[in-house]
Amino acid sequence: MPGDGRQRVLIAENIYKSYKKPVLDGVSISLRAGEIVGVAGVNGCGKSTLLSILTSVVRPDRGAVTLMGKDIFREPEVLRKYVGYAPQKNGLFENLSAKDNLLFWAAAYKVKPRLNLFDKQFLSKKTGRLSEGMKKRLSIAIAMQNDPLFLIMDEPTAALDIGFKREFLEDMKRVKGDGRTALFSSHQPDELAACDRLFIMSGGRFAFEGPPEALAEREKKEFGKALLDVISEGSI
Repeated sequence: MPGDGRQRVLIAENIYKSYKKPVLDGVSISLRAGEIVGVAGVNGCGKSTLLSILTSVVRPDRGAVTLMGKDIFREPEVLRKYVGYAPQKNGLFENLSAKDNLLFWAAAYKVKPRLNLFDKQFLSKKTGRLSEGMKKRLSIAIAMQNDPLFLIMDEPTAALDIGFKREFLEDMKRVKGDGRTALFSSHQPDELAACDRLFIMSGGRFAFEGPPEALAEREKKEFGKALLDVISEGSI
């Protein structure tokens, strides 16, 4: 458990990114350890691009991203040490077993592999033969191999069944309880309602940012309805 985790901050300031047309138009976000943060919005609104920039997979056209005061693009080792990332499209080697995938990424992080998250039967299976839901679970487990201070996930519960989705929320509570931060994108109202802070993207900017209860109170609607209205309208 990181004893001084709440003082370690991941900050993105004035992020711009275009792919023929603007995707992110000057957004800023900061994350402190010990919170669950959700990002919502329609497909193509920039959620995945934002998470990819926060993990240095994509470079912004303008803007800065720092972790504990260090530029993540100039000093990428700070990311490898403190951030775990589970992308929407998994980075698994499908011709290898689940165990070999865990071993590979643990070696990349230079940490001891955490194989006790799965049973032996699962670990022995070739990854390409796993269901999409099980691949997603494996991807999340890989993101946690370096025991990260910040766990960043792009639609982590897509393709998971209801039981696994419940387990995911319990896992996120444990992450928070350990003084760490979980940041994830989602379309699911129940997952977003469990967050400490929520960011709703529209038109390359944040149409709302704050605790979920503030959105419901401001809209004077049940949270799920308020969420859908803001996502569809792009304003509050």
